[in-house]
Amino acid sequence: MRSDVRHNFELEHFSTDTNHNLMQTIFKIILFLCVPTAIMFNSCTKKPFSKLTYEGVVYDSLGGDPVAGVTIELRACSGDNGRSQCNNYKVGSSTTDSYGHFKISAKEARSDRYFVMYSNQSVSRVLGGSFNLTKKTLQSADCTALYLN
Repeated sequence: MRSDVRHNFELEHFSTDTNHNLMQTIFKIILFLCVPTAIMFNSCTKKPFSKLTYEGVVYDSLGGDPVAGVTIELRACSGDNGRSQCNNYKVGSSTTDSYGHFKISAKEARSDRYFVMYSNQSVSRVLGGSFNLTKKTLQSADCTALYLN
């Protein structure tokens, strides 16, 4: 009878070790599958918005003097609707100082299609008549020195 008890004990001990090894193997497999999957999904997140800084000087086109108190508004297209204009929204705005200087710091638009408006004493106009400025062209001399009619 002692041999039966000993045999049962050895079987139970063997079964416990086998279960422990099986659990460790399953844990390793799950860990091996979950970590790369988590890294993959984390790297597929949307690109964060970049910062955009647009600055320049506003001049009077007749005398060439800097103009103070003009509100410059940077607007962006939210998508192309097939027409010459776009569905637009305000990115940021700034009012010129006594030297005609303005600076707008905001989040970059996803579409990279911008246009600039100005308002001065109830007059609002699109500068340059272009609705297709990009982040790069906003930094050009044509867009940083603005002349008002």
